[in-house]
Amino acid sequence: QAPTDVTRDMDDAVQTITYPMQGHEGEITMGILPPEVQGEAMLVSIIFEPEFVDEDTEDVRFRDLHGDAANTVLMPVVSDRENFKAYHVPRETTNQFVQGGGWTGGSFGTGTWASPIGDVEVRSGEQYLHWAYFPTPEDDIETVDIAVIPGMQEFRDVAIDWGSTEPGSTSTGESAQDEDA
Repeated sequence: QAPTDVTRDMDDAVQTITYPMQGHEGEITMGILPPEVQGEAMLVSIIFEPEFVDEDTEDVRFRDLHGDAANTVLMPVVSDRENFKAYHVPRETTNQFVQGGGWTGGSFGTGTWASPIGDVEVRSGEQYLHWAYFPTPEDDIETVDIAVIPGMQEFRDVAIDWGSTEPGSTSTGESAQDEDA
């Protein structure tokens, strides 16, 4: 039997957002894949595709396309607005100035919770997949909103792929239900 191609690209995105680069001429298209629940973790994958105006632009570090604040700007948040909850990527360090983890290039380690992004060198027209794990939403919901870059348009009403997990059945959700009984 032939192996299954599991490569993900922009065609798999359920929503896209395009925004201007900082420090270079061009724009970046960001596409969100359906968040996948895997037990008590939810995998969020985002594809970035930069398009430089000058096609001769050589490899550029991804974080350099987001200005001076790139070490903290790519810190995604999953929001369950229906239940007034927000979920962040777990961090291995504690720092009072950082809300949650994400795709950082600085000293705020996210370890195995998120893919590295800061020093990735990108080329025009090529796609780059980045992922991060979040806690699985505690409540019985079908969609979430996902902000990737603070202050920028967010992905709204993104359908969750619950797989074989029953919505609202994580251990945190079960203990909350037990307390109500």
